[in-house]
Amino acid sequence: MPIPTSKCLKLLAVLCCGGLATTAAANNGAIPLLLNQCLNYSTDFHPDFSSAIALERQTIGLQNIGDQVNYYRSFPLPNAAREALLQCQLTLADAVDRVLTNPQLPQLIVQMRHTDSPGLGPLAQKYQYLLTHQLPLEQKAGLSTAQASIRQHLKSDNFQLLLGDCALPSSEPEITTGNVSTPASEQTADNKQRLVRNIASYLIQQPDEHCRYEVWRRYQSRAKASIKPMLSRILQLRQQQAISAGANNYADFLLRQQLIGSTEQLSKFLNSMTTKLPISPWNIGIELAKLPSTKVDTMPSSAFVKTILSRLQSLGISHEYINEHWIRLWHKHRLLGEILLSDAPQNRHLLIRRSVIGQQSGQSQLALKSQLKTLWDYQTAVSAISEAVTQLASGGRYYLDNGFALPQDAGRVGELWLEHFLSAAFSHELQPQPHSREQLAEDYRQHLALFQASVALTFYQQPDATPSPEIYASLFAGRWPEAEDYAYSFNAIADAGPLVYEPLWQQIIALAIYQTTTACSANQLFDELVVNEDSSGIEPLMEKIWGTNTLDRIIAQIHQGQFVADHLPSWCPLEHFTP
Repeated sequence: MPIPTSKCLKLLAVLCCGGLATTAAANNGAIPLLLNQCLNYSTDFHPDFSSAIALERQTIGLQNIGDQVNYYRSFPLPNAAREALLQCQLTLADAVDRVLTNPQLPQLIVQMRHTDSPGLGPLAQKYQYLLTHQLPLEQKAGLSTAQASIRQHLKSDNFQLLLGDCALPSSEPEITTGNVSTPASEQTADNKQRLVRNIASYLIQQPDEHCRYEVWRRYQSRAKASIKPMLSRILQLRQQQAISAGANNYADFLLRQQLIGSTEQLSKFLNSMTTKLPISPWNIGIELAKLPSTKVDTMPSSAFVKTILSRLQSLGISHEYINEHWIRLWHKHRLLGEILLSDAPQNRHLLIRRSVIGQQSGQSQLALKSQLKTLWDYQTAVSAISEAVTQLASGGRYYLDNGFALPQDAGRVGELWLEHFLSAAFSHELQPQPHSREQLAEDYRQHLALFQASVALTFYQQPDATPSPEIYASLFAGRWPEAEDYAYSFNAIADAGPLVYEPLWQQIIALAIYQTTTACSANQLFDELVVNEDSSGIEPLMEKIWGTNTLDRIIAQIHQGQFVADHLPSWCPLEHFTP
C-alpha cells in the first residue's frame, strides 16, 4: 500500500530541507537573570595561570554559563531574549579569548606536559590545539559573521523561482508564501512566478519529472549570488591560517590533526563508501511514496525509558527515580548526575550541566514524544538518551576532557557505539527493513553526506578548482552539470569546513567497533570508549582490534562490505588479535 503523502512530505523535508523544527516553551523569566550573571562573571574574569587546577576552577564557570545559553537558545524565543543571549555569547567569547591570547598559557601548557598528574597531558594537548587554531579577533569576527550569514541565506524563505509551465495547477494543495497560506488560485494571475517555500511539497506533488528536475536544480543554487563572496572570504581566512602554520592548504592543515590523518586517507575513505544510488534527488520523494514503511510496535515513552534503563544495568549503571520525571544515575558507586524527563513533539537531548569528576555531577533534559510509533521515533529516542548518558558518564577531571575531543573526528564514537548497544534491546536492533521507505531514506542521507564531504574536501584542498561533475555522477542517477554550484548548496561547507565528513566517518567507525567486538565485554568497551578516565585517544583501542595500519585495514574492510552480520568474529579481538 502506498505511503500517505503527508508522511512522505515529512521525511522528504528532513532529507532535502534540513529537518522539521522542534517547538518547546522556554522559561523566559530566567534569561534576564542568566544575562546578568553572564555579564558580571565575564567582566570580572581574570584568568589565573598559577596551575591547571586554578584555571579550571575559573573557566568551568564560563563553560557552565555557555551551556546554559545554548540550552535556552534551543527553544523558540522572542527577539529580545535571543538578542540578550547573543550578547552573552559575545561576552563569553571575549573572556575565552583572554585565556587563549594570554602569554602565560604556553608556559602553563609546558608545565602540564611535564607532570605525572592524571589527565594533564591530554588537557595540555587540547589547550595547544585551541591555541594553534586561534584566529586574531578581527578575523574571528569576520569568520563568524560570514558563517552566520550563509546559514541565514540558505534557510531563508525569501526567494522566488520562476516556474512558468512548471507551476502546479490551481487544483493542487495551497503553497505557503512567507507566513501566509494562500490558495494557489489567488497567487499571481498569470502563474508565471511563485514563491515556493516548501520544496519538498513541490517535489512530491509535481508529476512531471522534467519540472521536478528544473525546480530542484534552481533551488540548489538559489542563494549562490548572495553567499559566494562570503564563502570566498571564509576560504581566504582559512587558507591564510593554513599557510601561517606551514601547510599548503586548509584541508591538509586540519586533517593531519584528525584520526583520518591526511587528505589522501580521506579520499580513500570516501571512495571506499561510494556506490551509485539509482535514483536522482528530485525523484526521491516520489520513490519514497511507493515503498512500505518498516513496521514497529507503538511504545509509550515511559516503557521505552524503562527498557533502556534495564539495558544500562548490564553496563553497571544503576538508577533511582526521584519522581516520574527525575532520574538519578550511578556507575560503579559514582554519581553520574540526573536526567530530567519531559514530553515534546520530537525526541532530543538538551545539556544543562556537563559532568566533571571532582567538580560537578551532570544534568541533562531528555525530551521524548509521548508515544514512539515509527522507526525514526525509536532511533531518535535512542540517540537522545545515548547522548545524555555519554555526557553524564564521561570520566574526565577537567571540563575540556568531557566537552572537547581530540581528534575531533573521533569525538562521538563512544556515544554512537552506545547507540548500537542500546538499540540491541529492541527487535531488529532498530534497523530498517530491506526495500523499505526508511532504508531508502537512510541510503539517500548517506549518499548526500558523501557528496557534501567530497565537495568540501575539493573546496579546501584545491581553492582555485571547481568540483568535478563526477562527484555527483558517481553517487546519484541523473545529471547535475552545474558543478560550480555544488559548494553553494549546503551550509556545512562554511561551518565544518573539511570536517564535513566527520559525522559519517564517526558512524562507520562506531559501527565497525561494535560489529567487530560483539564477543567482547560491553563493560570494558563502555569504560574505554565512554567513561575514558585517562582521557586517552581512541587509537590504542583501535590498534587492539585491528593491529597496525588500522585505518588501511578498516577502509579495506569497508570496501569489501565486511561490517555486516555474516562477518562478525566469534572471538574477542581485545583478548586475542588475529590480523
